[in-house]
Amino acid sequence: MRKNNLFYLSFHVLFCLLLTYWFYSNSILRPACMDTLYKEVISAIIVLLLIYGNYFIAVPKLLRKNLYIKYILLSVLLIITSGVMELFIVESNIAQCVGDSFPNEIIYRGYIRYVLFMIIMRNVGFYIFFTLLSMYRNSQIDFLKKEKSLLQEKDTIVFLQSNKLPISFNINKIIYFEQRQNKTNIFTTFGTQHIIYSSLADQKSSFGDRCLKINRNTLVFYDKVVRYNQEYLTVKDPKNGGIKMLYFYKNNPLSVYEILQKKIPHLEAINNNFTPQKTFFDNVKAENHDENVEIDHVKTAILEEIMKNPGINALKLFENLQQKTSLSTLRRKLKELKKLGKITYQGSDKRGGYYVV
Repeated sequence: MRKNNLFYLSFHVLFCLLLTYWFYSNSILRPACMDTLYKEVISAIIVLLLIYGNYFIAVPKLLRKNLYIKYILLSVLLIITSGVMELFIVESNIAQCVGDSFPNEIIYRGYIRYVLFMIIMRNVGFYIFFTLLSMYRNSQIDFLKKEKSLLQEKDTIVFLQSNKLPISFNINKIIYFEQRQNKTNIFTTFGTQHIIYSSLADQKSSFGDRCLKINRNTLVFYDKVVRYNQEYLTVKDPKNGGIKMLYFYKNNPLSVYEILQKKIPHLEAINNNFTPQKTFFDNVKAENHDENVEIDHVKTAILEEIMKNPGINALKLFENLQQKTSLSTLRRKLKELKKLGKITYQGSDKRGGYYVV
């Protein structure tokens, strides 16, 4: 929003400077024989007062409040008045320079009316352009205000989907956001997934303290967290009928863990007694009292994959887990789990054996 404000401010300043310079160096008002450049600067100021009076006063106070007749009448009055004022400033100079070239007063007055018409048409162009700019600018502000009011009052917010069609959500139904390249996925308690045209940073600034960025691509609402430890948290996953694990930053997972302890400390008790949806990995960790044994997220993923697919072989395991580990790491973790007695290998190596828990 600040970048947009800076852009519009820069645009207006640049426009004022360019308009003044254009009037100063070229204008239909100043006869070639007269050195009255200060009058052109005054004319530029009159035009700027016209268009910015419309931009900041007439459009917000009349046009946006649907007072169309009043707005049109005021606009016509302002445009004609500004044109007459501009012509009045230099009419005496025009008469001195080119007045004698006309055969009679009637033709001269016709020329003056033509000059006035050209001035008015020029001012109409400026007037319409800045009217459209003002309406566009205010529509953006209105959209942001509406979005914030919906967020604060009704817990409903409107997003633009990747196809640029609007979609509204009840915030309480959103579980987490996941950014993928230049798009963001919304996961909801209905088990649905939606792609929106927005960044993860935009969502973080919109929802503030209601959610936490746990890694580079994931933003989770605190009230949707089921449990957590020092490496990952779990949220309900309606689509698969269970829970889903979301891992923290690899370089500093404890920073996320400490924030969770401060924000939702009541879940610590649930972590110790939460049996209905305990994963197999939690049972393994509870049984293992040797603190020197490493149980990491790769082993967790392996155990869960074997539980979901009994009789899975090493090749299929790698296909399912290649996003999380390399082939060499997978083989090493399988050997460690076999050594711990957490999994067994059945079948022949030649015919293709498989793993079971």
